[in-house]
Amino acid sequence: MSIRVQHTVTVIIGIACVGLFSGCASKSTDINGDALPDIIQLRSLDMEPGIYIVLSEGKNPDGSIRYGQPKRIVSSGIISDIKVFDYNSDGNYDIVYRTALAGSPSNYVLLGNGDGTFRDPQELGKEFDFFTVKEGSG
Repeated sequence: MSIRVQHTVTVIIGIACVGLFSGCASKSTDINGDALPDIIQLRSLDMEPGIYIVLSEGKNPDGSIRYGQPKRIVSSGIISDIKVFDYNSDGNYDIVYRTALAGSPSNYVLLGNGDGTFRDPQELGKEFDFFTVKEGSG
């Protein structure tokens, strides 16, 4: 039996969102199947805004988790929110995100491959009810 845990990251030095108005949100769950939490970040006020993933790379001798470099996987549009859950019920976590274009928000999904990579974004349209989705479900 495998248990997947999804929670918000509060502090990881060098990776965490810092400051009250950082325009950044972090989520953590195992997206590459190594049983260690990986980090998914939405950086909206960053110099290079987008959705980033930071994969765990194992444990240090003291038991803390070692992380790789952030990799931007979505760089287009103004992204207002992200949710991480198994959208298509294939056992892999997916990322659903909402764009915030003036008067024309839309929703997209990045289907996860289970190894820390994602397929190209697919538009879900404005009718997708982003706000009723529970993270970690699927």
